[in-house]
Amino acid sequence: MRHILESLTKATGLRSVIVNTLGEELLAPLGVLEECAFCRTVKRTAGGYEKCRGSYMRAGREAAKFGEPYIFRCHAGLIVWAAPLVISGKYIGAIISGQVLMWEPEEFFWIEVSEMNQNVRDVETLVQKGKELQVISAEKVEATAYLLFVMANHLMKMGIEASEQRREMAEQQARLGAEIFKRKMLEQTLKEVKKEEAQSKADLNIEKEFLIRLKIGDRGGMMELLNKMLADMIDRYGGRLQMFRVKILELIALLSRTATEDEIEEEKVLALNVKYMEQIGRSESLEDLCYLMCQVAEEYSTKIYRKRRGKNTETITEVLNYIWQNFNRQLSLEEIAAHVYLSPYYLSHIFKKEVGFTVMESVTKARMEEAKRLLRHSNDNVTKIAKNLGYNDPGHFSKVFKRSEGVMPKKFQEQAL
Repeated sequence: MRHILESLTKATGLRSVIVNTLGEELLAPLGVLEECAFCRTVKRTAGGYEKCRGSYMRAGREAAKFGEPYIFRCHAGLIVWAAPLVISGKYIGAIISGQVLMWEPEEFFWIEVSEMNQNVRDVETLVQKGKELQVISAEKVEATAYLLFVMANHLMKMGIEASEQRREMAEQQARLGAEIFKRKMLEQTLKEVKKEEAQSKADLNIEKEFLIRLKIGDRGGMMELLNKMLADMIDRYGGRLQMFRVKILELIALLSRTATEDEIEEEKVLALNVKYMEQIGRSESLEDLCYLMCQVAEEYSTKIYRKRRGKNTETITEVLNYIWQNFNRQLSLEEIAAHVYLSPYYLSHIFKKEVGFTVMESVTKARMEEAKRLLRHSNDNVTKIAKNLGYNDPGHFSKVFKRSEGVMPKKFQEQAL
């Protein structure tokens, strides 16, 4: 059990410990990651340890009550989360992780921390230690909490119970974390906000297309998009192996949720995640992590495709391939329907049902992906790029691009440079 706890700590870069029902620490990783200086200082004060124990006790009970990871702010002001350990319906303890910040703190935050820790003799030193804490996004907090919950269930040989009430609680926690993160992001400059929004939207579009290819069993298209995402991650985090490992875990969490939504047995999802968890924790190179990610995607694709396999799958794959091969010229629904020997009405019906958006919306998405690639990596002007994508009117192309990406193509090109 300690080995698995140490692997989890290595994979996330966050210290995780097991506590009992009273919040008392029972098991901690050895020689991996020490407790942060901020928490050590707080626990050494009069009554400090008891307050920490009380926070863990309450958090573990709340997590067990709702059967979901519980994200909370501890008595000293840090963000922590708990995953319940349950055997035969009885709560026996929890895995605790975190001791981080979810936004870059401002002066008023340290004032608040000082007020919350008045029993510390040297508050100024405590604040300095607090400034050394990790700052991670709400998205990463949610992804790590989710993985912690999966690990807790694995340790106790329990499956994840999917119920409407628990889904609602998970959504509530996600909305809370997202709202906190969004408020802090709004304090940045307008240029940074716009650039981040544009990048997030682009990432989301690729992720949606990736999941569509995954669900319909188009392994070639799925792996092409996965390689795009991995290449982008290498550009951003290539020099930070730990951050790259966290992003890989986030992708696996995304695949896990997709598999669960497609009614893949939760025990199979859990077993597949555990299979790769330790390998990812031991990997010490980008090449190994990318290889493992491709293996995970292949296995999930096989399981989901077998579950969803039906008579429309090959048709949808053929339509998507035809769109990607011909989006640089004028395309109509009638032409695409004729290519797969279906009526436009019937094709529209099955495509929308399987993919989630219309055939012509898929054409636009393909064009926008190619437009972003050209804007980033070529010296062509907007007029030439529009023509190469089948748009005779550059003004119309610019309107479509802004509606899709939230920024005009010329501005996107400037930001990319």
